[in-house]
Amino acid sequence: MSNIAHKIETMLVIQDELNQVVDPNWRDRRFRWEDAITIEAVELFDHLPWKWWKSYSKPVDRSQVVLEAIDIWHFILSRVINEFDIDYGVEFLLDYFEDHEAEETIDWDHVKEDARSFLREVTYDNEDPDALFEPTYVEHFADLLSTLGVTFDELYTLYVAKTQLNRLRWANDYGGSYIKTWDGQEDNVWLAEYVKTLDVDAPDFKDQVYAGLVAKYEGVKKAASTGPSEE
Repeated sequence: MSNIAHKIETMLVIQDELNQVVDPNWRDRRFRWEDAITIEAVELFDHLPWKWWKSYSKPVDRSQVVLEAIDIWHFILSRVINEFDIDYGVEFLLDYFEDHEAEETIDWDHVKEDARSFLREVTYDNEDPDALFEPTYVEHFADLLSTLGVTFDELYTLYVAKTQLNRLRWANDYGGSYIKTWDGQEDNVWLAEYVKTLDVDAPDFKDQVYAGLVAKYEGVKKAASTGPSEE
């Protein structure tokens, strides 16, 4: 199995595990994944300079656009598992990502066009949930990643990192007592820097990410419980 095929398999397995946490019988539910994909795609588009009546004084925040793309990827993986299972899912996705190349320069007008094309294909596929799966929107998603300058390794790294952060959040009462600010920055900002210190090709990359998160969060909790030091 090639390195890319192995990483695709890893992501599919992780997504299956995450979905089972939400619903052990998720594969039998036949959720409308395209509903979720559509919403995430609209959120991605809203980070682009599409409002002709508005003056955009700041450059587009690529990191935010890419994070929305990673959220979309969660649901595409789920749809692929539902349709093909994991083994054939690897072969299916490999067709679109084996020779994936990222643009070196980002043309935001081009990104908008690719985002529109992707959203159009997802909407078309969502019209009849009982129809055969039309995988054309996966190809358009790969095109969108290319115009965003997202390499396959960046897709893999950010996806695995986000899933492990979600795992940590769920285990620590996210939405309740979970502490989201670490050393003055959001947890996902800290994570983005941390993963740069790791070898994404390591067989235990996922475990390294989670171990680093757990160790960091223990320190965050300890600091929060002791409070600021008094002089």
